[in-house]
Amino acid sequence: MAVKAKFLVYFYLLALGWGPILQGMMGLATFRIDEALIPIMAIIYVLLPVLLGKNLLPTVPKPFGYTWGTYLILTFLAMLGQSLTLGHKSWIPLVYLARVFYVTMVFYTIYVFIRRKERYARDVMDLFVIISLGISLVGILQWFGVAPVRDVILKYYPRITTFAPHVATSTFGGNPTILGTFLLISISYVFAQLVVLHNKGKQWLVLYGSLAILMFCLFLTVAKMAILSLPALLSFLGVLAGKKRIGTLFLALFSLAVILDLVNVFTPRVFTRFSISWDVSVEGRVLVWGNLKEQIFAGAPTLLFGYGFQERTGVITENQYFYELYHKGILGLLGYTFFLFGNLWYFLWLFLQAAKESYERAIYLGTCGMLVAIAMVGFTYTTIQPERLTEWVFVMLAVAYASAARHNFVHWRSL
Repeated sequence: MAVKAKFLVYFYLLALGWGPILQGMMGLATFRIDEALIPIMAIIYVLLPVLLGKNLLPTVPKPFGYTWGTYLILTFLAMLGQSLTLGHKSWIPLVYLARVFYVTMVFYTIYVFIRRKERYARDVMDLFVIISLGISLVGILQWFGVAPVRDVILKYYPRITTFAPHVATSTFGGNPTILGTFLLISISYVFAQLVVLHNKGKQWLVLYGSLAILMFCLFLTVAKMAILSLPALLSFLGVLAGKKRIGTLFLALFSLAVILDLVNVFTPRVFTRFSISWDVSVEGRVLVWGNLKEQIFAGAPTLLFGYGFQERTGVITENQYFYELYHKGILGLLGYTFFLFGNLWYFLWLFLQAAKESYERAIYLGTCGMLVAIAMVGFTYTTIQPERLTEWVFVMLAVAYASAARHNFVHWRSL
């Protein structure tokens, strides 16, 4: 049973990493195999052990329940307000709510799985790094135009931005910003292990090598906000780790400078595209935000509840905070802000409470980095709306919360 349990979770994570290559399930063009696995895993890991009397049902961690629960309640109230005040009557919002329910199930299923055995947290973390490296290598090979990889990308991961040549998109559906955000998350967890754990020999080389590959691929995405966030993210994590780890931070920043030089030598088009697209990107976003502001402040109902999802579904907000404000009004913005920064505050507290050089301390620091990265990139992109990226965020939150639960921050109770 244990072997089968591990196999399903690890296969799910691999499928989530490689995504669209395993889609088209049950005749549905966008239905992926990882989406089919989650209900099966929920039945096997959550329901069956309880029904068979083998395990008790763990409670939802209170901080997650408070933060995510607030987001859900305010989202529901915003949609209810849209229906009552704006006269919106459509089934489309239910699709959004179904997606929200799905990522909640992702979180709880992975949380229960890791809650059962502490070593599963290490396994999932190691597998996450391996998957991230695979995704990065695909992006690097894609950028350099290696024929087999390019053909696979065009077939299974089609580009959605034909106007943006010479950028790495890897397995994220042709969108370099999504890949860039994912890489920031991966970098957070790898760097957290470097500054928290006492690494030696091969482990030290593997972690630094992984960090270098992830950062190099990040520059090939030419995702401007993600790239600009990288030094700030590394500095935040390094300073938080304490004075004794400042040397590791300086070494990481030196590695970043070396990678910049390598990018300039081997891929100079990255800097060319970065500079050419800068003005257009800034002007475009300012124009979009100006138009959105006029629409949002058009009346009290839209300001409070937003426009919902059944109208103007093609609107691009280029900002996670504007996304919440436009679609769900002030209620949605408050819910998202409370969820994001409430979790950040909680894991900062856990990091300060955890034992020095403990593995869970590295997980908490990496989770803080993930949340900070999402907060920063969210100013120029809708960070947690792309489905697979959102699922990765909830998987990693589940790992962090399960680690906290294993150390008596969350208690068990009977069903």
